Amino acid sequence: MSENQEDTVNLEEDEESTENREKLAKIGKMLIGATVIIIWGVSAGLGLRDIWTGKGILETPWVIFSIVFTFFLVIIVIMPLFKGLRADVQDYKKRKEEE
Repeated sequence: MSENQEDTVNLEEDEESTENREKLAKIGKMLIGATVIIIWGVSAGLGLRDIWTGKGILETPWVIFSIVFTFFLVIIVIMPLFKGLRADVQDYKKRKEEE
């Protein structure tokens, strides 16, 4: 093989490995998101069960955990989504002004 062909083969392998890493990263993010949603749902369900049986909100750790976890999710997940949306709207306005 000539040096040119080896470079082409190496470049194709690098592109494939990069695509595979991107796919694995995307799958990992989905799995982490699913895990967080499952943990949040279970803790909320157990908290509701404890409230249904007559325990107070501050008497059960599940309710407290659910409330703290909800605030955590809002700060970590929802706030960046709004920031991204704001940036997209600003980009859209700039493109409209350029036209």
